[in-house]
Amino acid sequence: MEEQEKMQKLRERATKRRKRNRWFIAIGFYLCLVLIWWGLVICPKRKMTRAVQLMDAGDYETAFWLLNELVESDDVKDRKMYCIESLINSGKYEDAFNDLVQFGISEDIRKRQYVCIDSLHNMGDYETAYRYLELINDDAGIRERKKDRAETLFGEGRYEEAYALMVESCDLDQIKNKFYIRAKLYAESGEYKEAIRLLKYLNDDESRLLLEKCYISIAGEERYSWIQNITEGDVITFGAYEQDNDLSNDKEDIEWIVVEVDQNKTSMLLTSRYVLDSQPFGGGDDIGSWENCHLRKWMNEDFYRKAFDEKQQDMLLKVDDDWEDKVYLMNYICKFRYYGDAEGKWECEMTPYTVAQGGYTKSSDYVQELSDGRLSIRHGVMWIKPTDDKIFEIVGIVNDDGRVEAQEYIGVRPAIRMDLVSYAMQ
Repeated sequence: MEEQEKMQKLRERATKRRKRNRWFIAIGFYLCLVLIWWGLVICPKRKMTRAVQLMDAGDYETAFWLLNELVESDDVKDRKMYCIESLINSGKYEDAFNDLVQFGISEDIRKRQYVCIDSLHNMGDYETAYRYLELINDDAGIRERKKDRAETLFGEGRYEEAYALMVESCDLDQIKNKFYIRAKLYAESGEYKEAIRLLKYLNDDESRLLLEKCYISIAGEERYSWIQNITEGDVITFGAYEQDNDLSNDKEDIEWIVVEVDQNKTSMLLTSRYVLDSQPFGGGDDIGSWENCHLRKWMNEDFYRKAFDEKQQDMLLKVDDDWEDKVYLMNYICKFRYYGDAEGKWECEMTPYTVAQGGYTKSSDYVQELSDGRLSIRHGVMWIKPTDDKIFEIVGIVNDDGRVEAQEYIGVRPAIRMDLVSYAMQ
């Protein structure tokens, strides 16, 4: 009897559990239906409503990415394309191109991508345009646009930029013909300097003969011979600056060491033989950036005006297309490229004027008396331009044994790039 009662209770408990489990299953099932209904119906409707509001407010980029979360349909696709068209019409070509990547490849999509690319190219954002062409594997399009841009630059007389693009987009015969034909026309009309500007990019025998003719016409055979024989390590005088610290006499001629001569002898890189002055980089403890520093401004304003007259200033070339500077500092890369890592190779003497201006000297015996009574100021340390033109954290110097270190207020050893054609004409 007791066994029967126990079995009855167990059956009742099992029945209750089954009923409770059925309730849980039923509730879970209905909750799942609600979630599915919310995810498939309510949430998309809310996203679509929000996307339409954003489109009405002109925020097409956010609207596009909200629409991108919805299940693809003709309505969603049309609205996404409307957002892209609106971005293109408002000049937001990068956003439009990135959104177009979300679509499959079709003729219509490709046309819109090229609208973005050509618009960016026409606006002068060349690198972005070339990057997008690379993304869609259109190498021919990159070459074509570089070639067109090179033609424009060539017509404007911006030969260096044109040549760089032509090397990437044209064959050598095309470059040679274009540069040589115009150079020949300049030479025939007596505009030898303009002809040389073009011929410096060419290395064939015909171009070299015309280059020689232009140089001799400008400077004479003797001067041309001197230019042809100039080489790295030679010392020339150019400009003048106070050096002996005797303010009662005139400024002394600046001696420059030839660091590099370009292949056709049309320009050369020079660095001063001595450390010519002492200047802080940015003042105080705030080193800041090269772009905005005191030292860069001082070199291209104070030193530039004091050291060179107007005729000499016209002989100096810009550092590169990114900077308007005509006086600058050699950087770590230049130091190792031109002088190597040999100890003492970069060692440089300070002028008496530099020492008087507070130039930092590494060695205690930097002053040596020569046989004629003059003082030789040795073992100066000097600024070296950062490798990164924009920002740097450690100030570069070279001490008396040629090693790069860091200091705050030290000597300046300027570098310039001179137009040899103008120098030959003086």
